Amino acid sequence: MVGEYAALLALAGVGGAGLPGPGDSGLIAAALLAADGHLNLAAVLLVAYLGSLLGRTFGYQLGAKGGRSLMQRPGWFQGLRASTLEKGDRLFGRFPRAAVLLAPAPIAGIYGVRPAIFVMASLAVSLSWTLSTGLIAYFLGEAALDVVGSAGLKEVLVIVVLAGAGLACRTLWQRRRAGRATAASDR
Repeated sequence: MVGEYAALLALAGVGGAGLPGPGDSGLIAAALLAADGHLNLAAVLLVAYLGSLLGRTFGYQLGAKGGRSLMQRPGWFQGLRASTLEKGDRLFGRFPRAAVLLAPAPIAGIYGVRPAIFVMASLAVSLSWTLSTGLIAYFLGEAALDVVGSAGLKEVLVIVVLAGAGLACRTLWQRRRAGRATAASDR
């Protein structure tokens, strides 16, 4: 049982650090296990919350220490990285408090969001993510497990991981589309 919680902590940390997908999939899988009686829901939510906070802190530090210089470095995708920084400068310049709630933690570090603001935003973002994702999966979990029926736990976990990968792809596609729309309107 400790292994499941450790895996959830790690996956939530990776998600909190800014990589979309693994944290969501891990929390959904753990909530489904809690709905099935294999894990404790309160422990699942606490571990996911702490993992998200730790990951966000790590991501923020990475962004603050070298994120901007890494983005400005010559090489592959230099134009894309430069335009991303330019868009971020505008966004964080106009809406610094809202941007920190929506942007991944390394981005907040790159744009030098004050630590106090970042901590408050991280507490709110991690809590809302943990409760919304975890509780929805938990309460829908019993119904989902009934639908899956005799398929088995491994198959359910594969479905959850695939759903998380699909969500990550969708998020990246939407960001790319929004970036293109912003670039087109700037012309």
